[in-house]
Amino acid sequence: MKSTVELLDAVRARHGLSSDYQLSKILEIRPTAVSNYRVRRSFLDESVCVKVAKLLELDAGYVLAVVAAERAHSAEIRKAWEKAAKVLAGTAAALLAGCALALAPLPYAGPTAIAAPGLYIMSSLLLLLAWRAR
Repeated sequence: MKSTVELLDAVRARHGLSSDYQLSKILEIRPTAVSNYRVRRSFLDESVCVKVAKLLELDAGYVLAVVAAERAHSAEIRKAWEKAAKVLAGTAAALLAGCALALAPLPYAGPTAIAAPGLYIMSSLLLLLAWRAR
């Protein structure tokens, strides 16, 4: 998702909402605010970004970066925010995958097996993400 409108549409679809009025109720904002967001007369504030992120099970930083990119007045700043959103989206997915690997049950391989191989995978993943972010 790369825009406020896409985020709003995703919330509607995910929660089976048939109107922007219903969307405004779930976001706890005025219906006119949703209309203003759709035509870019105004942008999501931080608290609405966090609500959208929770409703979509996304990283709040990602949603904040998407909105900041739309709000940017220069191409250079917009590009920087878009890059941040992309990194945040990739980081969240990688962390979820790493957690799944770390917590996955492994068959018993005897007393000489590595006690927690998932932790080694997780630490390698975090090092890779830190390197990528620099």
